[in-house]
Amino acid sequence: MTNIDQVDATNSDEDADDAEALETSPGAGAQGGVNPEELRKRELLDEVVERSGIKKRYAKPVVEAMLAVLGEAAAIERDMNLQPFGKVRIARTKDIDQGRVVVMRLRQNDSIMARATYGTLGEESSATAATVGEITDDFDDE
Repeated sequence: MTNIDQVDATNSDEDADDAEALETSPGAGAQGGVNPEELRKRELLDEVVERSGIKKRYAKPVVEAMLAVLGEAAAIERDMNLQPFGKVRIARTKDIDQGRVVVMRLRQNDSIMARATYGTLGEESSATAATVGEITDDFDDE
C-alpha cells in the first residue's frame, strides 16, 4: 500500500467515525445537530443565483433581506401567503430561555410537491414528498 492509499484509508475511517458519531450523538437529527438534508443559506443563495442568472454579489443582500423579513413576520406571528412557496400559518409560539419557538404550518399545492419529489434541489427524494404530504394532510385535518 502506498502512502496515498494509507492516507485515503485513514480519511475513510475518520469519515465513517464522524458519520457514526453524528447519528448517535444526542440532539442529532430533527431535534438539533446538523441535518445533511437541511437547506442552508449558502445552498439557497447558490440556487437563487443559478435560477435567476444574476451575480452572487447582487443576490446575496436580496436573499439576506428576504430571510430577515420572513424572520420578522414569524416573530410577530404574522401568517404569510408566499406563492409558490406556500401558505404559512403560525400555529403556536413558546418563549424559552434562549429565545422563542415558533411552530408553523405550511400548505403547498401539488405542483410544489411534485418539484420537491423530482428534485430541483438535488436528487429525487421520496422522503421529501412524504414529509410535504404529511404536513399538507395534517393542515387539512383542521
